Amino acid sequence: MGLFLGLHILLQRLAQERRLSDCFRPSPTTRLKLEPQFLSSLAEPLNSTATTIIVEANPRLCTMDEDRRILKIQNELVTYETFYLRLPPLAFLNCTAELSHIPESHEEASRLGLLDVIRA
Repeated sequence: MGLFLGLHILLQRLAQERRLSDCFRPSPTTRLKLEPQFLSSLAEPLNSTATTIIVEANPRLCTMDEDRRILKIQNELVTYETFYLRLPPLAFLNCTAELSHIPESHEEASRLGLLDVIRA
């Protein structure tokens, strides 16, 4: 029980101070948990200047809460403003690299997911 509680406190602290945390620099650690309700892959290649991310899975269960709209694509964290799901292609819109990372290019079918961020 103590280990579970300690992990919960750590995640809350990371949610509050993610811009300062070593878990996110120089690239996000592979231990970051992704939300199970949205795991997908890229439907199209993504270049480093893109602001729209086309995905295979429907993002309808993704959060729109402030400070929780973060996707993890390989070793990059990306924030999104909203998503589009009416007609294909399904997409995240107005995306930017998070934590001053240099935006990367990603191949089609690269895995991505919604980062599990606990509300502070």
